Amino acid sequence: MPGRILSKENESKLRSALDALRAVLGLLEDDPEPEPESSPEPEPVAEAALEAEFVPLVERATRRDGTIPVKIIEPGWGSSGYYPADVLERDGPAVFRRGVQMFWDHPTPTEEAERPEGSLDKLAAELVSDARYDPDGIAGPGLYADARVFGPYREAVDELAPHIGVSIRALGRAMPGEAEGRKGQIVQQITAAKTVDFVTQAGAGGKIVEMFEAARRPAPDESQTEVVKEVIEVDSEMQETVQRLEQENARLRETLLLHEARAFVQVEVAGANVPDVTKARLVEQLAVNPPIAEDGQLDGEAYRARIVEAVEAEQAYLASALPTGRVEGMGAAQQSEPTGETAAKRMAEAFSRLGLSESSVEHAVNGRRF
Repeated sequence: MPGRILSKENESKLRSALDALRAVLGLLEDDPEPEPESSPEPEPVAEAALEAEFVPLVERATRRDGTIPVKIIEPGWGSSGYYPADVLERDGPAVFRRGVQMFWDHPTPTEEAERPEGSLDKLAAELVSDARYDPDGIAGPGLYADARVFGPYREAVDELAPHIGVSIRALGRAMPGEAEGRKGQIVQQITAAKTVDFVTQAGAGGKIVEMFEAARRPAPDESQTEVVKEVIEVDSEMQETVQRLEQENARLRETLLLHEARAFVQVEVAGANVPDVTKARLVEQLAVNPPIAEDGQLDGEAYRARIVEAVEAEQAYLASALPTGRVEGMGAAQQSEPTGETAAKRMAEAFSRLGLSESSVEHAVNGRRF
């Protein structure tokens, strides 16, 4: 039986289907080629501790106000990685701010674990200005700030300045990289500043550390004990001197006050209607114990009332003692007060007229003579 002949259209469809089937079978028979792996981008590490190498002190001594300029950190490789200049310039002023504390040497791992906030015994200074990046700084490019050294450490800083410097403790992020021909962690960001501590120069060894320990907790020797004794003796002598000066000052104030009192009485009695000799006696009597106000000065109002009262008493006495009933003898050019036996006789007569006994009259006359 003759074979069935396919039309050209059906033959074309069949060939296309066979080609597609061969392609599918080929994929199933051959192992798939692995896709090329892409190199993963290095991811920044989580926030970690950052440290920097030793940076010498800028100056050799503290200023008069107890401050020193400090170079906090410079661009380049440090203990934790490479610090680019642009990172220091961008992040430094934001994290190394006024008030960041400075301790006497970095804490040991044990100290860090037991007291992460630091020890008061080792708190030596603090930043008193925000950090600033200076590419042309006095000690080269880097972050600079001013720090105030606390009293107990100023002498030590002055003495050890050529041998010590500072080093930071901070937090930040870094990632693997290469800089200045060296591979390592490249600091991408400084997120927080913990401390800027005084440290010994790298390679200086135990001698400088021993000096630090001595400066940290000085033990008094015999010479220091003698100095303390001398200071106590000088202080005692100064207290005695101050006490003596205060007493002398009080006496001088009293003398000055009495002079002022005498002048005050003289002015107040100058126009009184009493003889000059009576005025002189009133000055002597009233200038001895003047009234004093709360501020330590003369109480003018109370003093004036006392003087008026004394003058009026004298005028009353003189009026009763003189036979004319008038007060006479005002001033040196006028008649003076009666004196001697005549005055005594007149006073006795006046007191007798007041009804006093003979003994009282005698006492009054003898006590009122002037």
